[in-house]
Amino acid sequence: MGNSKKNKFNDEYSYKNFTTNMENTTFYSVDMDSSEFEDVNMQGVKFNDVNMRETEFDDVSLRRTTFNNVTMEGAAFSEIDFSNIDVSNALINNVYIHNVTVESYDCGLKINNCDLSGTKLEKCKLINVELSDCDITGLKINGINISDLLLRHNQGE
Repeated sequence: MGNSKKNKFNDEYSYKNFTTNMENTTFYSVDMDSSEFEDVNMQGVKFNDVNMRETEFDDVSLRRTTFNNVTMEGAAFSEIDFSNIDVSNALINNVYIHNVTVESYDCGLKINNCDLSGTKLEKCKLINVELSDCDITGLKINGINISDLLLRHNQGE
């Protein structure tokens, strides 16, 4: 956050509880460290230059929410519905995805134009998985080099 020094609002309203309509309110340079929001409608709220480090969200609807220029290093997600999500221009490093189900078998998960070098898939159901126009150099399934296997198969035709 830009300016972290205390202001009159913080001094006057520290440790107070509010039950009010604050529609169309603008907060600027406000320190809300350790604040809590419960049963709050924040539809259409915009956050800019906000430090939300170590923030917890529980029972939150983020439908049609847009995240731009966001750092989520160390974030944890559980019991999340990631339906109809579009992720682009993202750096995904040291991510551990486990106990995930893709419910739609026609195209439940589409990965396009991605460098997945060094990725490991373990104990995954890959029923009806299709690879198209992919560089499979070094791709192994259960220790079998698939590019070598395809080369031998094509030579046998």
